[in-house]
Amino acid sequence: MKRTLIILFLLAGTFDMHAQTATDYEYALTTFEKYYNLKQNDSVFTLFSDRIKGIMPQDKTNEMLTRLYSNFGAIKQLDFTKKDQYFSFYKTTFDSGIMTLVVLLNKDEKFQSFRFIQYQPDTTTPALPAKH
Repeated sequence: MKRTLIILFLLAGTFDMHAQTATDYEYALTTFEKYYNLKQNDSVFTLFSDRIKGIMPQDKTNEMLTRLYSNFGAIKQLDFTKKDQYFSFYKTTFDSGIMTLVVLLNKDEKFQSFRFIQYQPDTTTPALPAKH
């Protein structure tokens, strides 16, 4: 049990040792948006870490991005919404919808984690009552 906790602690620490700045994320996301909107899927693929490339080879990446563009269109805006211990979340507004992009950069400023999930508006701030 003690050994497992030490291993988990070390694994968690590897994320923090190479923390990237907001500027790093801004650059990576701006580059992704440019390549995505120009339908340069091969260039998007170069932004991924070896880990992602191993999970989703170039042909699968091309298929996923083509399907995403077909369903939602071009990216109009990327807005930072929150950061948890490891991941940064961006509200991604497309021509025809909104998704949340969840990313993590590695020490080489490549996407170590990259996925779109259903957008859920932040409901932690209560809405103001309507004026009558």
